[in-house]
Formats: sequence, C-alpha cells, structure tokens
Amino acid sequence: MASELPYEVVCLIASHVEKDYQLIGALVCKRWTEPFLNAYWYSFTIHKGIADRICDKAYRYNIYLNNVHRVYELKCFDQLIFDMEYRSKLPQIYLGIRRFVYLEQYEPHSIAEKIDWGTWNFLSHLEIQFLSFKPFVLKDLITSLSESPFLYHLTLIQRLKMKNCASMNDISWVDIESIHLNLRRLEVLHIDFEHIRISNGDMNKIRCVSPAQTVTTLICNSNSVDTHWVFYFALKYPYLHTLELKDYKVNTETHAAYDEATEEENIQLLSTLDQFFPHLKNISQRTRSGPRLHFSTFFKSLRNFGTQVERAKVSVSLHCSKPIGILNSYFNFSSDTLSVLWVDLVYYMYKEPVTTLLPSYPYLAELHIAATCTIEIDVMLDKCPSLRLLDIESAYVYLSNQPDNSHNTHPLQRLELKNIETSTQVFKHISFRCRKFLFMKLIHVKFKASEFTENSEILLDMRYTQLDFLVIRSTKTTHSLIKHYVIKQDNNSDANQLNLTTHEQSMLLNWYYICLTEKEEVDEAEVADKTTRSFAWELGKREVEYAQRFFDDALSPGDDNRQFMDNGAMFDRYSPKECWKLDLHSGVFVIQFKSVKNYRLDKEELSRSNCKNTRDYSDCLDT
Repeated sequence: MASELPYEVVCLIASHVEKDYQLIGALVCKRWTEPFLNAYWYSFTIHKGIADRICDKAYRYNIYLNNVHRVYELKCFDQLIFDMEYRSKLPQIYLGIRRFVYLEQYEPHSIAEKIDWGTWNFLSHLEIQFLSFKPFVLKDLITSLSESPFLYHLTLIQRLKMKNCASMNDISWVDIESIHLNLRRLEVLHIDFEHIRISNGDMNKIRCVSPAQTVTTLICNSNSVDTHWVFYFALKYPYLHTLELKDYKVNTETHAAYDEATEEENIQLLSTLDQFFPHLKNISQRTRSGPRLHFSTFFKSLRNFGTQVERAKVSVSLHCSKPIGILNSYFNFSSDTLSVLWVDLVYYMYKEPVTTLLPSYPYLAELHIAATCTIEIDVMLDKCPSLRLLDIESAYVYLSNQPDNSHNTHPLQRLELKNIETSTQVFKHISFRCRKFLFMKLIHVKFKASEFTENSEILLDMRYTQLDFLVIRSTKTTHSLIKHYVIKQDNNSDANQLNLTTHEQSMLLNWYYICLTEKEEVDEAEVADKTTRSFAWELGKREVEYAQRFFDDALSPGDDNRQFMDNGAMFDRYSPKECWKLDLHSGVFVIQFKSVKNYRLDKEELSRSNCKNTRDYSDCLDT
C-alpha cells in the first residue's frame, strides 16, 4: 500500500509525523525516502556545535551539508554563531531557505548591528524573538531589512514576559509607517509589542496615511490597542483579510471604567471612516485583562458598516452589571455571513440561558462555545439551522421549557461535549431531530442522580441514530464516577455481539468495565505525579448475566435514601479489573443506537488521584 500512495499524499503524511519518527518513515520504501527526509530537514535548528561541523572542510561525510537543499526554515538561538566567522558563511550555505527564526538575547549589541541582513535578502519569512527587555531602535532594524525584496512575513515577539514589569519594547504608529516604507511587499505583520498611545493631535496626520494595500493579515497585542489604533488600522489596511488581537499581558493592569458615553464617542469616531475593514473575513480576539479597547465598540462598528466576516473567535469578559448590551454586540455582528464561530464567555453571571441572547445564524456551520452558563440545545439548533458541528465546554446543557420543542429535522453531524452537566432528554432530542448525526464525543459529562432509572441505568435513548464514531470518557453522576458502560444497537450478523434477554432479542449488547491494567497499577511508594492508563475491559456472557441480575435487584441510585457503602470514596476513582462487581454499585451508563460503527471508551492518562492499587480494594476481590 505504501508504494501505491500518490506522492502528494506521502508528503502530507510525512509533514504530520513526529520528527523522531520521520527518519523511520524514510526507510519504508524508496518512494517514501525523499518526502520523509524533506519533512525531517524542513525546519532545522542550528547552534555553534553544528556550525563547527558544517564549516569543517575535513569532515568527509557532512550530513548537514548533504541536506542543506532540504532546509526551508532555519532557527538560530545561539548568539555565538553571529559573533564568529560563521556570520558570513551561513547565508552562503543556506541560500535555499525562506524562513528564519532568530532569538535576541541579553547582548550589548542589537540584532541590527550583529547581522548583515543584506546577505539574507532571499528570505520571505523573518521571526525575531526578544528575550530581554532592553530597548532597541526599531528603525535601525527596519532600515537594514529594506534590502530584502522578497520579505512578506515579519514577526516581532517579546519572548520573556514578567509579572508586574512593563515591556520596554514598544511600537508607535510612526514605526509601523517606517516598516511599510521599507518593506513594500509585506503581507503578514505580527507584532506583540506594546502599542504607544496615539494622541489626539496625531489623529489628523493619521487621516492622511497611505494605505498598505499588500497587507492581508495583522496580529498584534490587544491589551495596548485602543479605538485610535483601530481607526489607524482601518485606514492603513483596507484589504485586511485576517485580524488577530491577542492578549500577551501577564500582569493584571487595571483600566479606567468604560461607560456608555465613552463608547458612543468611540463609535462616533469610527463612523467618520469611509469604510471599516471591507474585506475582513477572519477575526480572532482574546483578552484576559482589561484592554484599552472595549471590544463591543469594535464589533458594533463591524455591524454598522456591514462587514461580512465569515470566521470569528471572540472572548467576552463580563465585568459589568449590564451584560446584555455587550453580549448583543459580540453576537450580532455578521450574523448573516458567519460560518464558523468560537465564543469564550468569561465571568458570565447572567441568569438567563445564553441561547436567548443569540441571533439567528442562517449559514453558521461550526460553533464552539465555552461558558459557565445554561445552553438550551433545542433553541441552539433552531437558531443555527445549517449547523454541522457543535462543540460545548463548561456549560449546563438542557432542553428549554417550551411546551412543544421543535421537531424539525436538523443537519447536525458532530457533537462534542466537555466538562458539562446535561440530561438524557438532550440526547433523545438530538437523535430524533438530527438524522444525519455521525460523530459524538462526551468528555467528563455529568448527569444528576435523578436521571437513573429504577434498575440503576442512565439511559441515552438514541434509537434513530446511525453513528460512525463515538468517544466517551469519564461519565459522572452526583454521587460517583460511572465505570460500567453498555453499548446497544440493532441486531446484525456480527457474531461477537451478545444477545442475552428475551425482551431484547432485536438488540445487540456490548458491556464494558473501565479499569486499570495490572501492569500499570501504581504503588504508594512511587512518585506523586505517577500516571497510568485506563482501558475498557469487555465483560463475557457470564459476567454480563451477573451484572444484569444485579441491576434487576438493585435500588435506584437516584433515591435520596440510598445507602452507599462505607468505602464509597472508591466510586470516584478507577480501580483494577478485579473490582468490577463492586463498581456495579455506582450504576451503569447505557447508550442505545440504531447502529454505531466504531467507539472508544475512556482511553486516557490518569493521575494518581484517579486510581488505586489492588490492595486498596481487598474487600472487592472476594465479592
């Protein structure tokens, strides 16, 4: 099969294989040798020891020189290379590279003085990381880069960030003008320096700046960007396609309270523009501490100008008593054109479900939302009629209180739930409405104890669903971690399935117990951060019959009067396989499908707090 794969497919495979295994891939067959060697040498980190060998003419078989033609990206974190004779030799040796990553450390001389960028004029990508906080003259660096006619991607990053220490590397709008004056082909600009405030006196000058028509991507520090900077960006980059405003701040700097009057003034300022990012398609905005720019101003301006954004990542920090207006500004921009949306709600304290604030997204195909709030799944599906992928984290997912939930069919194909609390009715609703549903991932999902049936089951009735793939990890209830899983589906010719009871003769059943492998049980004398793995052990026919008899006689765990065993703390931890009978007391998680092709249950690394050694369960071994 390896020899029959197209060359382009092999190259793609090689680029995704871990570097340690790429050389092994090169040995599979002759057709794999070149693609995997190219992938291995694509990005190469050089230091003084390697530079010595590269420049050693007496070294007969020089593996580095023999693979120079494969190197596309060169990384240098060793200042000694540019303090010696290698300064002039390296550009001659690596003429074929296009990307260069350099670390500026604690040195008395700046990067502009140490490197002759004129000899590196073949670069298309340049990334400089600054480890120190010493100031440097940006203009000198940019002037030296003016001899790089092919440079179209420039990244300047402050690598070291200290708490309560402001970075001494900053940038002004005049510096950015200098960048574009010297680098006229620049398409991507990534700078995480502090943006120096633009004074009111400079605003008239900014209105006269020449646009950088080649720039399509801008990435900068959101903490130091205010409305004046957004005004400048809108004038400077009319053809911007992607805008990322990232939060690089470590210290928790506080900013002046942002009132509605100030917001109206800023919106009025931006409204004086003739256009506001008319070609913008992708937005990524994240902030942890209070930024100068109140982003509701930015998103309201996008809506006012009718900017048609297609993909957006937004972080909403709600430190105010009136969150509704702010949330509306975040959610209502480009609602008619968005196809992919990521939302992170920080400090969400509003009592109403967040879905009541969502507008309709007629073309939204992918939604990722993380928030400690209530999400009504039926309302979400109604407002996103084209949704294919729904990813929810850290929320409470339930059905709405509407007397008649919508039963219109929905095209949802993939659902991922992580660290959420939900009910079995949610899955029944999805199964009934979403007949094209193919993939489901449930990670650390919690159910209330009242969800248990009389025979101690938590049942997800998804009888209409024909699933391609199912992933389940760490299902919990109010009382305990569930370690018994049952997968039911319609009968077929698979002889490996169990058909056990008369009243379920049309159903196939697989029963699993999540436990620890014997060889990986941890010892108390081992280190505290020892990790192990859980695995799903499939019960045989006799074990399943025993478990079914147990649950037929059991009292529901949903009964508040249920008396747990004295050693009930064990129910919150994984245990060895021998304890499978004891863990029946924590109930069983049952999922019923029309069919499911593949599934994976609880295969994960566990900390020692999640597992116990066999000897801690001496009682269960005799059960």
